[in-house]
Amino acid sequence: LLDGLIRLFSTAGLQVVAADTDLRTCMEVACREHVEVMVVDLRGVRPGDIQFLLGAKAFGSYLAVAIAKHGHAPPEGFEDSVASSDSAQFLLDKVRSLSESVAELKPKIRRQRRRNIHGFNLSAREYELAHLIAQGLSNQRIAETMALKEQSVKNLVSAVIRKLRCENRVQVALLVSSSRI
Repeated sequence: LLDGLIRLFSTAGLQVVAADTDLRTCMEVACREHVEVMVVDLRGVRPGDIQFLLGAKAFGSYLAVAIAKHGHAPPEGFEDSVASSDSAQFLLDKVRSLSESVAELKPKIRRQRRRNIHGFNLSAREYELAHLIAQGLSNQRIAETMALKEQSVKNLVSAVIRKLRCENRVQVALLVSSSRI
């Protein structure tokens, strides 16, 4: 199935940036490459991986299409779905349609989701986290406030520190406090 999908999308002129049976590997590449549409075969995917995918969608501006067993609805959070028994052309039409939707929305999404701290662009989530760091909250408390897992907060803190070109949380707090945003 994976090889068939790659050939289908490639011959249709669509770029395939990740193709793997491990959903987490594909998600990392999708976020890094700023994909527009992600196609996920739900057969054999663990529920924890689906939650990971839906959580990661908050960091990207892409839409997800699920390939589900015939007669099964996709999990909440997927924009569209096809049944495993549907034709390849039907899947291709769905992907093209969603890709066009993302292209229209991208400028709006970027304007709404980016915030500025002293010239550094942060996503809305990173911006919120930076302000929670400035308030002196621990990772555990931030996780509770933002409804995230503590490991996700640790990863996000590292990203904010890197993006703001700081060395630690104290520098982030000072930068945010001095921005008065």
